[in-house]
Amino acid sequence: MIISDFLEKNAKVYPERIAIVDQVKDVRLTFRQVQERVYRLANALSGLGVAKGDRVAVIQDNCFEWLEIYLAIGKIGAVATPLNYRLIGKELADLLNHSGSETLIAGSDFVPVIEPFTDRLAALKHTIVMGKPLEGTLNYDTLLAEAPAGRPQEIIARDDLFCLLYTGGTTGRPKGAMLSHHNLTAVCTTWIIEWGLSHDEVGMIVTPLFHTGSNWPLFAGFMMGNTQVILKGVDFATMFATIQQERVTYSLWLSAIVGLIINDERFHQYDLSSLNLVMTGGGPLGEAQLRKLIDVLGCRVSHGGGQTETGPICHIRLEDHLDGPGRRLGSAGQEVFNMELKVVDADDRPVPPGGVGELCARGDALMKGYWKMPAETRESMKDGWQHTGDLVRIDEDGFIYYVDRLKDMIKSGGENVFSKEVEDVIYALPPVAEVAVIGVPDDTWGEAVKALVIVKPGMTLTQEEVISHCRKSLSGFKCPKSVEFGGQFPKTGLGKIAKNLLREKYWEGLERRIH
Repeated sequence: MIISDFLEKNAKVYPERIAIVDQVKDVRLTFRQVQERVYRLANALSGLGVAKGDRVAVIQDNCFEWLEIYLAIGKIGAVATPLNYRLIGKELADLLNHSGSETLIAGSDFVPVIEPFTDRLAALKHTIVMGKPLEGTLNYDTLLAEAPAGRPQEIIARDDLFCLLYTGGTTGRPKGAMLSHHNLTAVCTTWIIEWGLSHDEVGMIVTPLFHTGSNWPLFAGFMMGNTQVILKGVDFATMFATIQQERVTYSLWLSAIVGLIINDERFHQYDLSSLNLVMTGGGPLGEAQLRKLIDVLGCRVSHGGGQTETGPICHIRLEDHLDGPGRRLGSAGQEVFNMELKVVDADDRPVPPGGVGELCARGDALMKGYWKMPAETRESMKDGWQHTGDLVRIDEDGFIYYVDRLKDMIKSGGENVFSKEVEDVIYALPPVAEVAVIGVPDDTWGEAVKALVIVKPGMTLTQEEVISHCRKSLSGFKCPKSVEFGGQFPKTGLGKIAKNLLREKYWEGLERRIH
């Protein structure tokens, strides 16, 4: 079976169970209602001439319609192409052109962002608007109301493309990862088995639905016939209230917000006892943060790693390691059941346990390649292994410890400095809300370590205090040579700090090399 087949299965087995809840729009739909809406949208798209293999781009905030959009596009064999709504008009236009999308489904707030660039969109034929009707466009709700509700008859193969997911782009321009129906089913199976999802659960989605970090739990929950509660974004009070009201049993929280959540005073004002699993990912977490998360939640906490190109590749059930070696809580666990991992050096030779190298993965969830980027595909997928760009250590028991992104490693005076190691030390300072460590040009050392720090409201911190603190735990060459304080960091769609943008102002006109 492929993901879209579960539309009929769930409508048959759980017809009156709530499939999707939209907190913002106050919408609750059963699996039977979702099936009808998917059929109507699929037939509406077919009526517009959308055929198997055609790309259908989507730009919209989180909302209940995302589920039916993905499924309807998949039902007719077209290729869902979700785009990051945080991009500016020119960037969106570039991705629309790169994907060759002839149809766009967009929220009414996002159409004006693209309008100045419509003369550049040679392939675009139809714009379907969700929300307020706009002149010269088709209305989403009207299309559904007027389309037939019969089951589409397109035959879909497991290896047909399901979606193009453009990578977050922390380095260079985004690349469209080609994921088949089989890739997505493999990802969801991993989630269900490794994270122990069962029937009759309630999932909560808070991360953007244009991103794989939300697609994985959304479709895994859908396969299990679970209720999915969709929030527009990360608002802590709304998250806590929703867990209490909907009796949410599991959710994925990005690593970037975990520290903020567990330190939020409102955390203890709500009944969160329904939670039995919180999954964290999207970046490494320090041991101190993880211990506190486990302590305050009192439920299962799993931390994992993965990529758009690979799906989940590793994970750890943290509560199983509370009494074991302390370092284990700082790991991302071991490889998941349908994924094989290895660590290699710059020449693609295996690195022994304990050494640092690039993490590579292969398995059923691995993408088919990058859309219209054969050279990048060959470079990334050497000999069938996806080269992740993550620098890691793997110990003798196969536990993976993320060290840094390959492109974030700092080369200072011939020594390698891993930014995450320095960040972990600085995070131990109570006034620190967020920190990013980058390399900046230096006439003597080539690159100098610089810490960019956001301080918690009402607290103070100085450069001297940060550097002095680092000297207690780090070798001299790893300590920041300078510290800069600011108000916010640019973020990717997954909430990761976009270090490439932070480095830009220091390296403008200069070439940065890490090898």
